[in-house]
Amino acid sequence: MNEDLRWAAFKSKAQDVAISEPDVLAVDWDLRHPLFAEDFPIAGSLTLDYATHLKNSAQAVSSTLRPYLSIHWRLESVPLASLQGCAQSLVDKLTDILSSSRTGNFSGEQDIKTVWIATDYPYPVVPTSNLNDGRRRSTTFKTISPEHVEAMNTFIEAFRAGGKLQGLQLTDLNGGLVVLEDDFERKGLNSEDMGFFEDEGVMGIFDKMVAMNAELFVSGAKGCSRTSSFTKQIVEARKVRAEEGDEHLRNIIELFGL
Repeated sequence: MNEDLRWAAFKSKAQDVAISEPDVLAVDWDLRHPLFAEDFPIAGSLTLDYATHLKNSAQAVSSTLRPYLSIHWRLESVPLASLQGCAQSLVDKLTDILSSSRTGNFSGEQDIKTVWIATDYPYPVVPTSNLNDGRRRSTTFKTISPEHVEAMNTFIEAFRAGGKLQGLQLTDLNGGLVVLEDDFERKGLNSEDMGFFEDEGVMGIFDKMVAMNAELFVSGAKGCSRTSSFTKQIVEARKVRAEEGDEHLRNIIELFGL
């Protein structure tokens, strides 16, 4: 049985290509909606390509947000004493970027109207009418403190009347899933297909892909966030977009911090 699995893993269209045994064996479960592309390369590639239906879903949401700015802010590893200052730094960074965009650099149709935040904060940043709004989105965030709540509230308040970012729409994974559900209904797709996006891992990938697609991207510097594989994958994807001449791309990454 083990030998059969090994052969299935190493079998290549080019039978004469010698490939070494990998450290991880990828097993293809009989999923209704696969997570990865069917014909991902085994040799000569360091990454797996996500399934087309997953990429299309992220693009569908991105198209409703454009032009938009995405943020990745990982709060849990930030010292509690720094959180409030980091939240203010993020607001100031967005104010600086988006104010300059309104005065020439990103004027007219290129003006940013929406901000998407991808974060490990365990609860939705933007409530919707969904009955599941109150449930935890992240199970990796072990201990939420008053400082975490206060920092996130400082960020959210900036988008309300009288705030530095008033007039901009703030949204997150929670809002994106509502948009996606509406898109599924409009296309006549089975509502049960949305169950695929209830998986925590799938939600994380979807969140990351929408962040990759943004015109502008902002993340935390050391002391206000932690550079994770999530951040690195977003940056690498945006570098590829730059190399391909993507007309929507405005930057690779900008950092906020103390």
